[in-house]
Amino acid sequence: MSTVLSYADREKSGLYDQLLNRFKQFRREEAFLLGEMVFGDDEDPEATFVPHFKPGDAAKRRSFPCIIYLDKNTRKELSLVFFGEVDEGINGTCITARGNKLGGMSLPIDDKTNVRDVIALRVPSGLSEESDLSEAFFNQANTLIDIVNHAKVRAPPNERIDYTEFTLPENLMMGCNTRIRITLPPKYEIPHGDQLQTTVVTKKKKLLAKSKPTCTEENVTSHDTQGKTVLPPGSTYPPSFLNDYGDRNVFNHQQAKLVQQKLYDTDNKLIPPWEMWDKLRPGTLVLVDAYLICWSIPAQGMSKPRKIFHVVSKNLRCLAKSPEDAWQPSTIAAKSKPRSPSPITASSGFDKFDFTSLPGLHGPSAAGPSHTSSSSKGKTQASPPSESEHSFSSSQATTSSTASSSIMTPHYVLKTSGAHHGEKSPPENLLEYEDPIHADAIQEDPVEK
Repeated sequence: MSTVLSYADREKSGLYDQLLNRFKQFRREEAFLLGEMVFGDDEDPEATFVPHFKPGDAAKRRSFPCIIYLDKNTRKELSLVFFGEVDEGINGTCITARGNKLGGMSLPIDDKTNVRDVIALRVPSGLSEESDLSEAFFNQANTLIDIVNHAKVRAPPNERIDYTEFTLPENLMMGCNTRIRITLPPKYEIPHGDQLQTTVVTKKKKLLAKSKPTCTEENVTSHDTQGKTVLPPGSTYPPSFLNDYGDRNVFNHQQAKLVQQKLYDTDNKLIPPWEMWDKLRPGTLVLVDAYLICWSIPAQGMSKPRKIFHVVSKNLRCLAKSPEDAWQPSTIAAKSKPRSPSPITASSGFDKFDFTSLPGLHGPSAAGPSHTSSSSKGKTQASPPSESEHSFSSSQATTSSTASSSIMTPHYVLKTSGAHHGEKSPPENLLEYEDPIHADAIQEDPVEK
């Protein structure tokens, strides 16, 4: 078991210094935190990564054009590593059965609704503003802000566009700095292929022998008992395994199931969906392997055109537990096309990152309390996948050129000392937004190559 360090002890123990030294071993093109990646067009001599436009399919409903981001030299899509500390729900984190579908117009949530959890990352607590690790965090945020500013500068002057940005702005009234918004993969999916819904699985049928594991209400103990088994990434569970799932005015799933994401705790054990609110409580320090995408949604009816920027997680690993309390989401009284696996290359730096021997990763547990009505003891953990299971195959793409000027935010270049280089648009409530990757647009995700 890993121990829990206070924010002050993270600094005193040398955890932050060790992380910074390991971060400096990332390659330049996979880590904005180094402060050396510059966004621009192909014509910009200083640009190190560029946008690449992908049109939507006009023959398919809700298939929207999008922009992905390529390394200027290799023409490969960026696969990036981000770090930060999970922030409070009031500051942008959404880890509930409803995910990012907070508005009434999103209800009921059914099989076609694309629900995604969102994790707002803040600068690690206990750091001074002048520290290199603090500068590294804001290098990430400022590079993402550069990308959005680039789009705003090139927007038609008379066109009013709503932007959902990669970052959430500084809010002095709430006492929070700029946060990076990490979007997780879909929370619910209809099992596909040989994983279609079954009834009671008997020993004679052996339906699961050649498919991803799946659970049904009939063959797995209810979520309010101690009998849940954690299955490998991509496997599914009954949605009712979430304690805040239930109200039929909110949830109307018929076939969609709850998906096991690639989320790992400090002991490198999978975090099941019903424990996310606890294991990813505010204050948890995480490392995320992700890609970037920007959706362009045309005006519909009275709505404005929208640009929705996502940092989408492929893999998340906890670096340090939180010293804060965890609060279980409020219980809600009890009521079609599948996504294909994404062949995206994982950041080699994420796969090679040394998670061992960090202060606080070994020793007696001293976790803060979890405020819940039911214990999580007795849940069985499956072994995490091998390193190869974290990897995806990559594909090359060509780029389109646009005008060449950009607004740049300040960057602090880390001294690497020999490290390798080479949904409805958001209203006033920043927590509420709609994901355009919805219903028939699911297979049109540009990363589904």
